[in-house]
Amino acid sequence: MRLCERCVLLLALLGLIAESYGQERWLTPFEQSNGEETGTYYEVIDFYQSLAESSEDIRMVEMGLTDAGKPLHLVIVDHDQDFDFSISREKGKKILLINNGIHPGEP
Repeated sequence: MRLCERCVLLLALLGLIAESYGQERWLTPFEQSNGEETGTYYEVIDFYQSLAESSEDIRMVEMGLTDAGKPLHLVIVDHDQDFDFSISREKGKKILLINNGIHPGEP
């Protein structure tokens, strides 16, 4: 299985987030299976919810519905806890959007 560049970037970002928020090791279903399986929609949502619950710097919000009619989520990581993008823009912060989980097996 060959990972696309976006997947590698996402995994690296998740690794940095996990290391930034405590000593616990956050393992995705992909990592737990040694790269043999990807997480389901629900496993991935649970993973992000656990991250958000573990830190005041992470917030997860629903932003409508997916094509499949499931909630579409946005995960915001901000050490200043400015979860309003207009405030972030005023402060000159860079905003990075990673769109993942849009194809089967990609979460």
